[in-house]
Amino acid sequence: MQPCRNLTLIRYNCRMFERYTESARRTILFAKQWASSFGSSQISSEHLLSGIMADEDLATYLLRPASLEQMVFQIKQERSCGQEMPSDADAPLSDEAKSILKLSAAEADDLHDKHIGNEHLLLAVLEESKCYAARLLTSKGVSLLTLRERIASLRKDPSLVARTGQRRFLPKDVTRAELGIPEGYAPRRLLFNPPSETMILELQGLGDISNWRPTRLYLKHKDAAKYTQIGSPDETTSYESPVTSLKQPLLGFNVMT
Repeated sequence: MQPCRNLTLIRYNCRMFERYTESARRTILFAKQWASSFGSSQISSEHLLSGIMADEDLATYLLRPASLEQMVFQIKQERSCGQEMPSDADAPLSDEAKSILKLSAAEADDLHDKHIGNEHLLLAVLEESKCYAARLLTSKGVSLLTLRERIASLRKDPSLVARTGQRRFLPKDVTRAELGIPEGYAPRRLLFNPPSETMILELQGLGDISNWRPTRLYLKHKDAAKYTQIGSPDETTSYESPVTSLKQPLLGFNVMT
């Protein structure tokens, strides 16, 4: 657990349903970094869009024929506020960014999706039609109708995944053993803590009640190759219901015995 030594662990009774995919969580982290690099004191629509475009394969497919490189350059030229802010500066969400996040949840609900991904965030950006990012996308020929059609096509035709390399639809890129996930367990929930750049994975045991296994929590720094188990709980103790923070290096979870 050396790479994640700055992540504070808190054990307490609290349950949160985390809906964002790993890619969408990275988008929020990248948006904060874009805001800092642009000298902005708030995370706005252009920073969210820049973060989404970091998921390059998906964005290239959904936003074609728009050039991602040209859009990033245009955003830098038109929305840079001057001197870069410190990377650890607290950049809150602007009102339009908050609206986009709310709309992304509504888009996921409308599509009957449990999780919120970058495709939902893109739809939400265009729904927030007066924001800078929506106006930029519209000027490049990207419309809500076109975007919805492409998302539907991507879901209906799995071969598009191979052409785009969109990783959300490729959960078996590496084996579980290669990721450090023990045999007999499967991922239940994945969280991301931006301040420590750490991913937290909740694992549930496979099999029936006669072969019950306690729930485990594993973590991995974004640059590490494998997950590492949190603590050394015995076979009658479960670490469950992890919650984390977007602003502080904190992780909380229940200890069930």
